[in-house]
Amino acid sequence: MVVSGKVTLDGQPLAHGQILLKDPEQKPPREYIGAIEQGAFRCDAPPGSLRVEIRCYEQASLEAEARQIIPAKYNDSSELTAELKLGEPPQLSFELNSR
Repeated sequence: MVVSGKVTLDGQPLAHGQILLKDPEQKPPREYIGAIEQGAFRCDAPPGSLRVEIRCYEQASLEAEARQIIPAKYNDSSELTAELKLGEPPQLSFELNSR
């Protein structure tokens, strides 16, 4: 199913980033990835309970390594989940805080 939604950071649409929906029941876990542009995203994902990771990197210069600007609780140590059900519009919304 096609999932769409919005992501804000500190009340503002996330300018760019990536959303990963992971199915923990599959071994190895399967990832469904979508680009975030101006706070909006779309991606394919199956129905069920999914773990959500949101990433956004900032690069100060070409020589510098990109830096994750979203707290780990929304990506590597994500506490976010989504429940997708057949027959229901798959619309998700995530309001993130940088603190």
